Amino acid sequence: MRALWFALVLGFVGCKATESGDALDADGTFESFLVAFERGNVSLIRPLLSDDVIVTVPDGSAHEGKDAVLAAFEQAFASMGERKRHRAQQTTHEDDIAAQIGFFDDKKERSDGRVETAASGTYVLTLLRGDDGRWRVQNFEWSNG
Repeated sequence: MRALWFALVLGFVGCKATESGDALDADGTFESFLVAFERGNVSLIRPLLSDDVIVTVPDGSAHEGKDAVLAAFEQAFASMGERKRHRAQQTTHEDDIAAQIGFFDDKKERSDGRVETAASGTYVLTLLRGDDGRWRVQNFEWSNG
């Protein structure tokens, strides 16, 4: 299932991005989600998630539903470094779906003051526009390596 989802998203990313104002709303949602994630701020993430959001973490486990995802984020933030950073590689929008693929790194400061990379890898973030016109995170998947 994970490979199928990844293939669908990667195929979708090849679509031409729209030039409407809707794309700006999706871009703002991407940015807001990633900034909140980097800060480890669950309260800022909550309104950006769809009710049936799915998040897949590096060990392959999936968390489904807003409450389960927020609980998983709280647990993950406790072990992540203080210097998470995401860099978008490609973003596209088509009608009521938007996708972004990028890279991340997670750095931690050691007791001796040196900074080391605790994890790095790729992410795929998918948004859907709801009936109310708002963009929400539908799927977020990241993998180390």
